[in-house]
Amino acid sequence: MSPLLLQIFAFMLVTFLLGIGLGWLVWRFGRASDQALDTMKTEIDFWRSSLEQCRHERDNEQKAVAVLHEEKKMLKRRIASLEARPKT
Repeated sequence: MSPLLLQIFAFMLVTFLLGIGLGWLVWRFGRASDQALDTMKTEIDFWRSSLEQCRHERDNEQKAVAVLHEEKKMLKRRIASLEARPKT
């Protein structure tokens, strides 16, 4: 065989081995990223549910505050009407 042909085969062999090594590295460390992705998804789900719960509590508290404001207005009107009555 000619030296040029031997060089071509040697380069092809080295390229093949490097490709196998790179593929193994991607496969090996790709599983760890899948676990990290699952952990991240779980954490995102937790924070979304926590956010929804906080929004629900905030809405309930805003409704309670609105009810208290209305009651305050009603009591102020009642006090004003009682003060405006002529004293007997």
